[in-house]
Amino acid sequence: MAQLKPIVWSGAVRQAALAADSLELPGGQVVKRTTVASGSYTCAVGDYLIAVTGTTGATITLPDNAPAGTVYVVNDEGGNALVSNITVQRQTSDTIDGATSKAINANYGALWFYSDGSNWFTLSTSL
Repeated sequence: MAQLKPIVWSGAVRQAALAADSLELPGGQVVKRTTVASGSYTCAVGDYLIAVTGTTGATITLPDNAPAGTVYVVNDEGGNALVSNITVQRQTSDTIDGATSKAINANYGALWFYSDGSNWFTLSTSL
C-alpha cells in the first residue's frame, strides 16, 4: 500500500493523494471539482464544485428534480464574470429562488445552490 505524504495547507493537514479533480473540504469531505472553460454544461451526479475557468462566460444547467439536499457551487475561477456573465439556469419546470435563472456577474463571484427536491435555492450571493 502506498504511503500517503501529508502536506500542510492553511494550518490543516491534507493528504497529497487526492485525485486531480477532487477538493477536500474542512472536516475531510472530498468532493468533485469540474472545470468548464466556456459554453454549456449540465451538472451531473457526483459534481459539487463547477469551476468556470474561461474568458467567454458559460451557461450551467441545474438538473431537474434533484434529490433534496443536493448542493452545487458555481464559481468564476477565471475572473471574467463581470464582462462575460455566467448564467445558471433551471433544466425544465423547477425554479431557482422563484426565477428561471441566476447570473454570476462579478469577477471571482460564486453562488451555492441547494435543492429541496422540487426547486433550487441559493445559499449565498455573488459578491
